[in-house]
Amino acid sequence: MQYYWIEKMFRVEQRQIKTQASLLLNDALSLEVAYSRLERSSALDREGISVENEGWGGNFENKTVVVHVVYPQPTKFVKKCETEEEWYEYTKSVYCEYHISGINLIRLDSAYKVALGRYAITLPFVLVKRDSSDMVLEQMPADIDYNRYNLSLDTIPLGIDGKDFLVARFDGSYYGMFRQMRNTVFISLGIVLLLAAILIYVVHTIFYQKKITRLRNDMVNSIIHDLRGPVTYIRKALPRINVGESQQKYIDAMRRKNERMELMVEKLLITSVGNKAISLRPEPVSLCEYIGDIVDQYNGDNEGLGIRFLCENTSLMATIDRLHFGNAVMNLIDNAMKYSNEKPYICVRCYEETNYICVSVKDHGIGIPQEYMRYLFEKNFRVPEQRSLPRYGFGLGLNYVKIVAKAHGGDVEVRSEYKQGSEFILMIPVIKKKGNA
Repeated sequence: MQYYWIEKMFRVEQRQIKTQASLLLNDALSLEVAYSRLERSSALDREGISVENEGWGGNFENKTVVVHVVYPQPTKFVKKCETEEEWYEYTKSVYCEYHISGINLIRLDSAYKVALGRYAITLPFVLVKRDSSDMVLEQMPADIDYNRYNLSLDTIPLGIDGKDFLVARFDGSYYGMFRQMRNTVFISLGIVLLLAAILIYVVHTIFYQKKITRLRNDMVNSIIHDLRGPVTYIRKALPRINVGESQQKYIDAMRRKNERMELMVEKLLITSVGNKAISLRPEPVSLCEYIGDIVDQYNGDNEGLGIRFLCENTSLMATIDRLHFGNAVMNLIDNAMKYSNEKPYICVRCYEETNYICVSVKDHGIGIPQEYMRYLFEKNFRVPEQRSLPRYGFGLGLNYVKIVAKAHGGDVEVRSEYKQGSEFILMIPVIKKKGNA
């Protein structure tokens, strides 16, 4: 398509050049024979030619043309015309003046080049003076094969005998036309590239908007899904309280559900607002007891779940923010449940390793493909999954876990094997007491 467009553009430009160059050549030739006429007197004197009886149609009745020719050799030309039209044709200035004193092809070439330059025509050209048998009499420039220039102007007859002709040919090749039109071509290509860039930007924007819309819909669905659980539980628990059953376990469960909703709102605030800093209220906590309570809540709220909890050192103490650290651990447990097939098998472990206190959450679920591992903790990232197995989520949980770990001066690591399971390790540094080595 682009080739066809450039080809057509070259053809149009060639037609315009041919029209303009033909007019300029006629003007330049007329000017040249006028200069030649000024040089005629010296030429006639040099040849000793008398012009006493010279004329062309001075006696209009006999329609006779009489000219003393200087070029190509001195001679006298007499022509008896049969009609006024024929007489007029022979007495045209260019024809006759050429025979009187000829033309200077070098001077004509220079003048023509200047005239073309005024109209921004820069194509290489050659001027050829030839006879009726197509023999080259003179050429400018002399070292160019004019046959390889394929853009030819109309042949101009020279002289009253109709034997000499002036031919102008231009380099109409793709290379020559590209040199002539390179600015136009570059501008056109620039416009095409600009339009292509605009089109790509528009398409990218459309797809980006579709992605944002899909993310927004997923987030709304996720929020509805997460809020529906506590609300449904509270709705089912309230009638049982009213009939006088044991109320404490339902009140405790509703309190935990309400706390979960508060934690979810806090997580959304921390991760959704980019410039909101996390504010910690650290306090010493018996880590095994604290994490154990969280595991017990999950086992109590999910019949048959059976999360396994291991603590290698029951006296392990950690300085943490209960709200955010607990929320981070629960987020890891939620993910382990969400991405486990059928009945989840989850193990939560607390231990100390190389100056770090670690909380590990390990599952035997679907695992994470290696190509997505480096994106796990980015905001709004979710590992692509099959539509037949939808799993709700914000794409904010792991980003929040990372923020909490960094705020505690620690980090979070992940180990995963696709279709075998994953292990997330939340690490915070051990704060040594003063005086300890």
